[in-house]
Amino acid sequence: MNLWASGSHEFSSQDIDDCRSEMMLRRIDPPFDRVSQIWERIAQRTQNHVETIINDPEALAAAEAKLEKQLEQLRQQLEHPQH
Repeated sequence: MNLWASGSHEFSSQDIDDCRSEMMLRRIDPPFDRVSQIWERIAQRTQNHVETIINDPEALAAAEAKLEKQLEQLRQQLEHPQH
């Protein structure tokens, strides 16, 4: 959570997925009470990032293109499951 909040390049969404899976396997509830301040930092960084993108037409177009690409990949996966 600290790496995520600080914007560290050492953080990856895979880290969150791995942690979530490990906690589910061990039947441990996430310690939300221990990360409230960190979560607020993440939310503020996210808000700042969104505002920056919205106020920059090129960045907004790039974000929209990336989202469209991801949606198309998801559609293809749903239409042609691999298992």
